[in-house]
Amino acid sequence: MAQQTRWEKTNKDKKNLLKYAKPGMTFYGVQEQSALGRRAMAPQYMCDRWTITHMHPIFRSAMVGSSSLESILFSHGPLYATPITSHKGKPLHPMWEPLPQVAGPLGNEEAFGRPLDTVEIQGLRKRVRDNTDAHKKAKRGRWI
Repeated sequence: MAQQTRWEKTNKDKKNLLKYAKPGMTFYGVQEQSALGRRAMAPQYMCDRWTITHMHPIFRSAMVGSSSLESILFSHGPLYATPITSHKGKPLHPMWEPLPQVAGPLGNEEAFGRPLDTVEIQGLRKRVRDNTDAHKKAKRGRWI
């Protein structure tokens, strides 16, 4: 019988997963990013990974930090033994890798390839002034 590489949210698959799991093994799943917490260029679905750190001393269950592997299975959906490359026909970006950089830092010399006129320089200085205004910063130590 071939080794199982995908485990669903069922009790049968949970038992098979717990028999298969050993410390140091890595499992992969699909994470859906909420629209509120997602950056503008971030994809909606990303590949996430969990590595088993130890076995629970009393229950002998695989643990990922302070979470059990079965709670990760039931809260994050199907788990895979190999990295996932696509979901719903779209390529998945791994969460542990940085997203592609859309706009990079400007260099020290002629970043725009041409000299800036005074109106553009004044506009950039105003943006710097507005963003460093002390009155607009949140006060620390307050809940609201």
